[in-house]
Amino acid sequence: MPRSVVTGRTIYEDSRITVSTAAITLRGYWLPFGLARTIRVAELAGVTQLSRDDPGFAAWPRWGRRGKGTWFPLDVSRPRRDVAVALSSANGTRVVVTPANPARFVSLLAELGIPGAEAPPAASTD
Repeated sequence: MPRSVVTGRTIYEDSRITVSTAAITLRGYWLPFGLARTIRVAELAGVTQLSRDDPGFAAWPRWGRRGKGTWFPLDVSRPRRDVAVALSSANGTRVVVTPANPARFVSLLAELGIPGAEAPPAASTD
C-alpha cells in the first residue's frame, strides 16, 4: 500500500481523505487554493459521528469555516451524504468530513485508538 504524506501505511483512501497509521490527510482544506492539510493521529482528541437527522446538517457549507473553530474541507457532495464525521483536536479545532465509506472510516479510527470512534449503528430493517 502507498505511504501517507507524514509516515505510516495507508489504511483508507477516497477522493478527499487519506488515512494512514500516523496521519489523516484532507484534500481541499485551505481556502482559496484547496491545498491539503495533514493531521497527525496523535493530535486527535475525539471523533463524533453526525447523521442527516442532526440539526444543521443540510446547512453545512461545502467548503470553509462555520462558527468558531469548525472547518469543512471542500466536498461538493456533502449535501447528498447521510453521515459526517467531526474530528476534534486537542487545541479545540474541529474538522467535519464526509468520507465515502463512513463506517469503514470510523472503524479504522477506532483501531487507531481515537476516542469516540466506534462503528455507527446498523441500519434498521423494519
